[in-house]
Amino acid sequence: MGQFIRYLQGIPGYGPVHIQEGEMMVIEGLQFGQSTPYLYVEHPENFRYGAEVSRLPSEDMTTWVLTEGENGPIWVPVEDPKEWGEEAALRLVNFGERTWSLRLGSLPEDMKMFFEDVAPGEATEYQSISPGMFFADLLLAGEDDKILARIPQLHIHRKVPYSLYVLGGEEEWKGILLVDGAAYLPLDLS
Repeated sequence: MGQFIRYLQGIPGYGPVHIQEGEMMVIEGLQFGQSTPYLYVEHPENFRYGAEVSRLPSEDMTTWVLTEGENGPIWVPVEDPKEWGEEAALRLVNFGERTWSLRLGSLPEDMKMFFEDVAPGEATEYQSISPGMFFADLLLAGEDDKILARIPQLHIHRKVPYSLYVLGGEEEWKGILLVDGAAYLPLDLS
């Protein structure tokens, strides 16, 4: 039984990452902050990764994030939704070194906290969000006045689940917005 897997390189200064199936190169040169589209993998146990693998894929649709482990780089699976309802949804997945919060609003003066205090290694549950255009501020937790990134036009579509991945550390970090479960739409927010 096959699976759909996409890869997201989450370690600054590490790379390029190569992924092979047997002798065939599947992904070549994946740099920090880059992701692949979902790939259908019939036998994931045959894949050879350019970094240590923590475990083999087990979900129907997953995003595998390359991150720092205790003994070097490891691939960590993040389960993506198989189906979603009528509304859009957003989650925050923190593979960074800091604790983050996210504020959203249709206008800068209408910003409200959407996710609060998401610690390193945590992913929030999906929260429903109305379709439309939003301003979004990525903040250091506990420092509501310290905006590290402002996204002036976050366009949320109906029936689409999104994940905002925060990657990296103090010196180099990225925010990547991915459409989960189907399409490939990376948006670098750094």
